[in-house]
Amino acid sequence: MKRIALSVLLFTLLAAAAWSLPSIAILDAILSSGVDESVQVPITEKIIEEVVRSRDYVVLDRGSINQVLDEKKFQLSGIVADNEVRQAGVYLGADFVGVVKVSIVGSTYFISAK
Repeated sequence: MKRIALSVLLFTLLAAAAWSLPSIAILDAILSSGVDESVQVPITEKIIEEVVRSRDYVVLDRGSINQVLDEKKFQLSGIVADNEVRQAGVYLGADFVGVVKVSIVGSTYFISAK
């Protein structure tokens, strides 16, 4: 019985700690012309993985992010203006929004994030 109570207490403390962290929505990577579209999801997922690993944020679910943005008919293409990113954060209920851009020069990929 004590083991169950301890497990419940530990889960409750971890959940409370997670909810006190700021939330972040990582939008799908924006690809410059010439970048193979097949890299979008793996790069986005890797960025999410690193943010989760930091334990500094609660990362919003990628599927939910896309669904909300689709419902709002929010288009992200090319260079994203800061006011568009802020509006996405408002729609998603996120404290922060991460935007990743992938470019290619020759055979070298460049990834920038803000």
